[in-house]
Amino acid sequence: MKKARPLALVGAGPAEGFSLVRRPGILMRLGPVKSSSYRLASRIANALRHGFAVRECDDLDEAGVILLCAPDTQLSEIVDELAASGRPWRGRTVIVCGSGSGSEVLAPLAQQGAAVGSVCQVGELTPPRYLAEGDRPALREVRGLFTGDGSRLIEINKGMKRECMSVFANLPLMLPSLIDDSIRRLAGAGLDKQTAAPIIERLLMSSVRGCFKGSRRTKRIGTNALAARS
Repeated sequence: MKKARPLALVGAGPAEGFSLVRRPGILMRLGPVKSSSYRLASRIANALRHGFAVRECDDLDEAGVILLCAPDTQLSEIVDELAASGRPWRGRTVIVCGSGSGSEVLAPLAQQGAAVGSVCQVGELTPPRYLAEGDRPALREVRGLFTGDGSRLIEINKGMKRECMSVFANLPLMLPSLIDDSIRRLAGAGLDKQTAAPIIERLLMSSVRGCFKGSRRTKRIGTNALAARS
């Protein structure tokens, strides 16, 4: 069996920003780790207890896949450094991990032939769900790294990560105002919060289930109608 090539990690920021790469399948393959300084690279490798610190971009050459873990504010600077390094990028894959940014931030590397993609976790769902987008070679690598242990991968159209993350982020923000307004109006009718809260919760859950059932039912009706016409 052919041994998988090592993964490289280019990182920046606090230790909690590397939670996405703490998967056994990634850590077992982790090789060179680079950051803005050798000291920081050593700190990252020590925190992960895998991989080894390197100083230069050419030390990443042995890895076919490079994972980028950094705050959004630092990604562009890291990508520009990699793109200006003079290293060959054709045939290599670069994946942004854990950031709100999508593969578009990797455009300077894509222009030099790299396959690019991004992956991040969606909330605290069980089993874990990961949102991924990018070029086909990058998605193939993401599938291998983020599935196989019960985790689920959600693949979306390239360039649409921010749109999806915006929807996921706004949903929890919309509910509190709706619930607060409902409780206030029911309190005005003489219904105390302890009585109103479980009723509102059940009605909301029932409404959500009804919406999704309705969507499926509408889809079935539409499919049957099309079949009857053909």
